[in-house]
Amino acid sequence: MRHLQRGITALAVVLVVGVALALTAAYASRVAWLELQASGNRVRAAQATEAAQSGLAWGLARLNDDHPVDNACRPVANGSTFRERYQGTSAMPSCALGDGTWSCRCPPPGASVEPGTAADTAYAAFALQLSTAASGVATIESIGCSGALTTLTTLTTLTTLTACTVPPGADAPTGLRVTRAWTEVARIPAIDVRPAAAITVRGTLQLRDGPIVIHRGIASGGLTLHTGAHVDPGDARLVGPPGAPPLSTIVAGDAALASLDAAQFFASAFRMNVAAWRAQPAARQLACASPCDQALAQSLAAPGAPSLVWLDGGLHLDGPTELGSPERPVLLVVDGPVHLRGVVRIHGVLYLRAAGWRDDGGADIHGVLLAESDLLLSGPTRIDHDSGVVEHLQACCGTYARVPGSWRDF
Repeated sequence: MRHLQRGITALAVVLVVGVALALTAAYASRVAWLELQASGNRVRAAQATEAAQSGLAWGLARLNDDHPVDNACRPVANGSTFRERYQGTSAMPSCALGDGTWSCRCPPPGASVEPGTAADTAYAAFALQLSTAASGVATIESIGCSGALTTLTTLTTLTTLTACTVPPGADAPTGLRVTRAWTEVARIPAIDVRPAAAITVRGTLQLRDGPIVIHRGIASGGLTLHTGAHVDPGDARLVGPPGAPPLSTIVAGDAALASLDAAQFFASAFRMNVAAWRAQPAARQLACASPCDQALAQSLAAPGAPSLVWLDGGLHLDGPTELGSPERPVLLVVDGPVHLRGVVRIHGVLYLRAAGWRDDGGADIHGVLLAESDLLLSGPTRIDHDSGVVEHLQACCGTYARVPGSWRDF
């Protein structure tokens, strides 16, 4: 009997060990499952955060694009721009990431979002809300979403329109993660100052061959010529406010103006240096060392065309040309000499980086003229100071940029 009972203890030990191993396996499986869920949540949270950041960058880029857009946010020939559609409205443009590409929706205000293509796969999305203030500073709110939904149709109708629009503090749909980010953007105006004179020159100014310079506005100073050094009006006709002697409309030898170098003069006019001005989204570059009448006119007349143009090689026009209008003035930075052979009419601001201006056709400039060095202006050019043109450029045109310190995600 003693021999037959020896295995009972071993059996009990084996059973206890087996139960312990089973409990350990169950606990390890539970821990692994919780870790898997936590890692999935972290991945979705990171994706939602990145989607929200992408939305801020995309929204800023769209604000700086003056081209009209369709319902898929693609540029078209006619219609309203992204800024006109959404700034200060309740409509929410959105984009979804699927198959490695973003698919965007830009519905008109008040319209419902059309369903996406069921065959497409999406993993993240963002929706935007744009607001504006009287000060000209706008707020971009980007709601980034990420979840386990697999089709663009579902993601667009549920994630973007439901999860991406849940009120702050409310629970997002199960399996989805939502991150909100805000930033304020302000428009850097096309020109930062309002020149007091029709012609402002940092150095010496000489006028030859009968130009006409007009500034009748008493409120804006009534100056025709403003220089940092010597002025030689030659045979120019200077027209100031009623009753003002022509020579009283000239301010020459301005020490403050003369103390600026070329880079400082440029920055004082545009609030940025040359490299930044050329790189801003609102500006375009065009070669005009040889006559560029047609190319320049077409560039400025196209839908969504820029009002800010950098002209490499100067400004050379052969035939009759009209650039800009009172409702849509232009700002031309001319990096080279100016030679006008036809009847040219320009509404806007011309910033000259070279000293030569030759007019053979009788140009008519409504706006102001700035020169960062010396200037020899010859020919029957008529320059009429138009403060409305400058004010319009300040109000309508320029580049939106983030306000430092305004970003937040709480």
